[in-house]
Amino acid sequence: MSENGEGGDKEDEDEEEESEFTFSMSCSDSVTRGDRAGCNVTIFKDGETADPADFLFEWSSSTGFTLNQSGMDSWYGTATGTADISVAVRAENYEETTTATVNARQGWGVPAVTVTSVTFAAGMGSTLGLYNAPIHAPNFGAPIAGGGPWSGHYASGDAPSFSGTIKINDDYGGGSNTYKDARNSCSLARVSLGEYENYSRVNSFCGTTSDMNTFAGQIEAHEYGHNANLNKCLGEAEGIRAMAEMEAYNGSRSDVIANLSRRSREFHRDYLGPAMVWSPPVPGGVDFYHARNRGLGSEHWALGIPPTRSHTHSDCN
Repeated sequence: MSENGEGGDKEDEDEEEESEFTFSMSCSDSVTRGDRAGCNVTIFKDGETADPADFLFEWSSSTGFTLNQSGMDSWYGTATGTADISVAVRAENYEETTTATVNARQGWGVPAVTVTSVTFAAGMGSTLGLYNAPIHAPNFGAPIAGGGPWSGHYASGDAPSFSGTIKINDDYGGGSNTYKDARNSCSLARVSLGEYENYSRVNSFCGTTSDMNTFAGQIEAHEYGHNANLNKCLGEAEGIRAMAEMEAYNGSRSDVIANLSRRSREFHRDYLGPAMVWSPPVPGGVDFYHARNRGLGSEHWALGIPPTRSHTHSDCN
């Protein structure tokens, strides 16, 4: 107490003075992953904007990156995922946090698989046809590198694309494989053919080339059925869900790559692989000469169609 009896009635000198400046922070509220995004701060004094060069801005992001720099009233870069962005101007007792919302890329995903080649192939044994699309080994684009508040952060790159191929046993395309006992295939063959002949020669002499070609077309249509079922499953609920999960991965570069690899393996193992197995059966309904019991010591020619393998139906679920 002072000598005149007055106590501590004056204002507390330690109380922080109110800043003569006001601050306003705004952030990108809805951008697409991979686009530019961030936040900026506007400073006002007496209704006029103030020069940011006079202030030290301390920026930080929920991605873990920080940056302190005088005059840096905005912080932008390539966005990899939704993030909380904070800024502080300590000298003016200002601090604020805002969320920058980052949305998924629309249409991100494996495009429809197209068949790029149909060929007659040697060395297929008794296999009639083969469809292949290398979906077990997807080649994703390089992860997207973030910038600004997302520096050191990454997001999934472009989705992979695939093309399918179809091979048909070249017995049906003039292949050179010959089979025993051709002379006993049909009555016309007994005087015109040798002991060993290929499919084209036997069916030409026996008058069944048209039916053989029809059957080859049925094999091709069956293999296209595998491709169609694969695309069907890519476009249904499980396929859409898996694509959404893979599009959204973000974090360290190694984490993004590892997550894409893991999820794509699971997707193939549990869903796409089984989906590729199914195709409508080969209808048959034609009769032509084909070799039976190849390499079994009782090789001979038969009229009809070769045995076809039934595929277990796999629903898209």
